[in-house]
Amino acid sequence: MNIQPKWYFITDDTLNKKNIFLFWYINKVSNNKLVLLTPDYAPTNSFGYPQEIFHVSKSNFFPFLWAKFSYLISKTAYSSSDIQFPKRNIYNQVFLIDKIVNFLWKIKIYSGINKLLPNYETVFFSGIKADNYKLILNNECVYVFDSIILRSLKYPGILKYIRVKKFKTYGVIFSWDNPFYSQLYLDTNRKILWSEQMLKDLNNVHLRDIKIQESEIIGPYPFYNFFKSSQKFNFIESQKTYIGYACAFCDELFLNLELKLIKKIAQKLSQTGYQILVRPYPSLPLVNYESLNDCKNIKLYLPENTNYQDRFGDGREYILFSTDEERHYYLSQCMTFLSMGTSFTIEAAIDNIPIIHFYLDEKLRENEFELKLFERIDISDHITSYFNKNLEIAHTYDHLEDSINKIVSISNFKNSVLSRNQDLLDSLGFGVFREHMSSAEVIFLDEKLSEF
Repeated sequence: MNIQPKWYFITDDTLNKKNIFLFWYINKVSNNKLVLLTPDYAPTNSFGYPQEIFHVSKSNFFPFLWAKFSYLISKTAYSSSDIQFPKRNIYNQVFLIDKIVNFLWKIKIYSGINKLLPNYETVFFSGIKADNYKLILNNECVYVFDSIILRSLKYPGILKYIRVKKFKTYGVIFSWDNPFYSQLYLDTNRKILWSEQMLKDLNNVHLRDIKIQESEIIGPYPFYNFFKSSQKFNFIESQKTYIGYACAFCDELFLNLELKLIKKIAQKLSQTGYQILVRPYPSLPLVNYESLNDCKNIKLYLPENTNYQDRFGDGREYILFSTDEERHYYLSQCMTFLSMGTSFTIEAAIDNIPIIHFYLDEKLRENEFELKLFERIDISDHITSYFNKNLEIAHTYDHLEDSINKIVSISNFKNSVLSRNQDLLDSLGFGVFREHMSSAEVIFLDEKLSEF
C-alpha cells in the first residue's frame, strides 16, 4: 500500500481561529494529510486535525539569549524597521547595554559590513543543537512553520534538525509586517504568502530573487472568515454614532503613550459632539484602560462573551479571542474609523467603514508621547507602504476634525474615502482568495468555517 507522507505544521498557536483558512489550505494541498505538531504545553487544537506532541524543556534559556546576540552579528534587512532598530530598542533599561547595541548597529549599517554578514538564520542555527524531540521525522514528509524564528525559541532544536536533514520545508509569512524583519527563516523550499506584493517586499528587503513559482499565494488568510461573514452582517446606518479607535500597541510602555494621544484627540474633538469608541488591545488587561473613563467623550468598548485565554498554554500571553460577529458589531456602531496603524484597520476596510489614518506631521509633534509614537510609525515599513499610500491621511488635529466633519456631511468626500478601502484591500491581496478555489470548494470551506 502506498501511504502518502504527512504534512507537519509545527506550531503552538493552536487556539488562534485566524489560522482556520491556513490550516484548511495546507490540508487541501496535502491531500488531507495535515498534522499539527505541537509542544506539550500547547492546548489541544479545536480545528479537528490530528495532533502529535513533543516535549519541551522549561529550563533552557540559552535560545533566548543567543537569539538576541545573533541579531547583532547577522545581516540587517534593508527596511526602515531593521535599519532603524536602535530607535525601536527603547525597552532596554541598562544604559551600557543600550550604548553597546547602538554602537554595534551603526558599525553594521554605515561601514558596509552589513552586506558581508550571514543571514540571521545561519548565525542563529549555528549555535543551536539539532534535536528531533524523540519524534520519527523523515524526508518523505513536508514541514510547515512560521518563518519568524523568534516565535519558535522554545523549541528551535526541531527546526535545526529539519534544516540539517534538508527535509522539504514551507515557511509561512504570517503577517503583513513580517517581510520587513531580518529574523526570518528564508531558506525554505517554498513560501506561503498573502500576495505578489508581499513577495516583492520579501525580495526587495532581503535582496532575494524568490520566484512566484516557488511560492503559494493564498491571500490574507487571517481575515478570510471575517471577509466572508461581512457579506452576511446587517449594518444599520442609524446605529453609526461613534468614531472608532482600536488600540495599536501590545505593550504597556507604548499603551501609556497611546492613551495620552487618545485623550488629546478627544480633547480636540470635545466641542464637536463626537464620541470615540475605544477598543482595547486584546492581549492587555482591561484595567490598563480605566483612565479613559475620565474623559466625557470617550467610551471604552468591552467585548461581550469573551474571556482571556492562555493563548499558547505556557502563560506568556493571555488574550481575548473575539468572534467575527463581535468585531462586526463593534464596527457597525462606527460612522468612521480612526487608524493609527493597527491591523484592525484592515477589518474596518472590509466592513467598508470610512477610515481616516492619523499621521501627525513631524513639526507638530510637541509632546514626548507624540514624538515616540510617530517615530515608531515612521520606521514601520508596512504602515507606510500600505496605509499611508492608500488611506485618507489627517496630518494635524485640525485636519482630523475637518475630515470627520466632511465624512458626516459631504457624500462625495465620504465616497472618495470609501473607495480607498478597496485600494487598501487590493494591495494586501484580497483578490487572491477566489483564484485558488473552485465554487464547490468555496462552499465546502464556508461550511467548515461556520462550525467555528
